[in-house]
Amino acid sequence: MAVSSYPIVIPTVTLVRTVNEDAQTLAKVLISQKRMHLQERLAMALGWTMDRLHAAKRVLDGQLAPLGLRLHENSMGIAVRPADTAADEATTRLEAYRDAEDGIHQGMARVLYAAYAGTLSAQETKNDHRVQLAALRRRDAITFGGVGQTRYALSESATFAFDIPE
Repeated sequence: MAVSSYPIVIPTVTLVRTVNEDAQTLAKVLISQKRMHLQERLAMALGWTMDRLHAAKRVLDGQLAPLGLRLHENSMGIAVRPADTAADEATTRLEAYRDAEDGIHQGMARVLYAAYAGTLSAQETKNDHRVQLAALRRRDAITFGGVGQTRYALSESATFAFDIPE
């Protein structure tokens, strides 16, 4: 029995979308991403032309304004950002709460111990330790030593938290 083969034709449906729908799609993509994306990359990912992306951006920016948000654009790409600094204080507190819940990992604990032991020199600090130091300073766990000193030390808050005698 011979099997005849013939091409299967699948009809394509071209959806006509409004610029408002495009703006909604763009908003969903930008909100779901923490990082900025180049406009060209966004247009390719969405299957849009640059003109279509620009039209969606204009509409989206107008829709974001009543919410206190805006489209932020620079050479790194575009993202949705707050239009003012009204939420900055709450955002900082949320980050502190998250830090408290997350705790610290081994590398950060080693750097914290080195600060406690007095062996962490600002002049001899390795690159990977600098990242940990920045995080610990943001958490108010360490301070740079006193005037004329070149060593990191535990902050008063960390000394109190660990119940270390003075």
